[in-house]
Amino acid sequence: MSDFGKLNYINVGPHGTFKPSGDLKTSPGDIDAIFAHLTASNADRLSVHFHGGLVAEGKGLRIAESMFPVYTSAGAHAVSFIWETGLIETLWRNLTAISETKLFQKLLRYAIRELTKRLGADLTGRGEGVPMSLPEIEAELEKLEKFEGFDATARGGAARLDEEELEFIRDEMELDLLLEIEQDEAFGELADNLSAEDTKLRPSVANELNTADGRGPTLFKIAKLLASVVFRVLRRYIRGRDHGLYPTVVEELVREFYLDDFGGWVWGNMKDVSAQMFLSNTGPISDASHPGTYFLERLAAHQAANPGFAVDLIGHSAGSIAICNLFRSLEKSGIALSVRNVVFLAPACTTRLMHDEVVARPERYKRFRMFTMSDAYEQKDHLVKGVYTRSLLYLISGVLEEEADTPIAGMERFWTAQAPFDVPHLAKTATWLQEADKNRAVMSVTTDQAPGLNSTAQKHGDFDNDDPTRASLTALVAET
Repeated sequence: MSDFGKLNYINVGPHGTFKPSGDLKTSPGDIDAIFAHLTASNADRLSVHFHGGLVAEGKGLRIAESMFPVYTSAGAHAVSFIWETGLIETLWRNLTAISETKLFQKLLRYAIRELTKRLGADLTGRGEGVPMSLPEIEAELEKLEKFEGFDATARGGAARLDEEELEFIRDEMELDLLLEIEQDEAFGELADNLSAEDTKLRPSVANELNTADGRGPTLFKIAKLLASVVFRVLRRYIRGRDHGLYPTVVEELVREFYLDDFGGWVWGNMKDVSAQMFLSNTGPISDASHPGTYFLERLAAHQAANPGFAVDLIGHSAGSIAICNLFRSLEKSGIALSVRNVVFLAPACTTRLMHDEVVARPERYKRFRMFTMSDAYEQKDHLVKGVYTRSLLYLISGVLEEEADTPIAGMERFWTAQAPFDVPHLAKTATWLQEADKNRAVMSVTTDQAPGLNSTAQKHGDFDNDDPTRASLTALVAET
């Protein structure tokens, strides 16, 4: 087996170009060298791996080196695309920083208190409509699994609520919240000194609160914004789109008070880079050209000259978005490429994108397989301990995408094909993934199955280092 080196990775620079982005740089000549090696070595298969677009350059290189033996042991040449954004670090840092502010902690407690009053269920054991006391809320917040014992009761109560009536009680909720926070002297002192604390608020919200004329107007504006949070959480419960009481409150607080500086822009930029690396190249190939497209052109030419040359595409997390954009690029440019396996590991692409580029286009590949966690494990995979009690995919669905609870391809939650997830593209994707005897979805934890059908990853980031998943990838690539 040869050693890992520049023949085994392609670094994508700023705006999806060959330009260097750090210590790594891939040139057009480096890609030429990959195909010269494929010809000289008489390789008959190639595995192209896209790591999640959430990591920094150094980690991307380490992942590429880690995946190298998975594919080479199956007789394939391995090439990994390294495209870094550092999003996971940004999300962890921002969630932690926001949660440490006094304002967030106050907002969280009063939103939960109002919700326990409005959810239409007896969450306290003292009758419907009786809110939890602040000490009771504190006790739940101290737990690792926060408010988990309340979710079934809350959903049952929400089923008796009428969405049309929510608008009519919005003013009432604002008044309730205003009266509550006005009685909290610590909240009042906080409102008097918002500019003294690094609140992490989105600029528009910070400006609105900081320019209020006195404590009363400031608290009124906070109550109004907080009522909007409670309103949206209630609406999500009524529609069956909540992620559990505590996670949903955190998501809606972030959306209302913090989103601009939270990480949404990094997520959007990451998706842009995943598409830009496959933009058309015009004029002489240079640092401003797009390595993904140059690679595809060389790969298609190599495959045409070597009939039967197998190409497998593997994408972890946001790497699935890159593969979908690869398929779009092939179609737009007219590049003819035969793909054998498409493998998604805990895909972070939307279900709509996967449906349009994979499910509805079976002529583009010979076989599809997804490895992902069951929803039970997805809920146990806490992205930030003590702060956000769901997985990265839950956060993407609940916060980073434009619509709260956007269906994400790797989330079993959206595979019911029943309301509220019965719209055509969701139902078709769910049915397609779970079609009998097709083995398109391997749910972790699955063991003792045939080669290529096992996974024990219990965290979103584990799929590229989980031994049964890695063995399954090797088995898939080794097949003739």
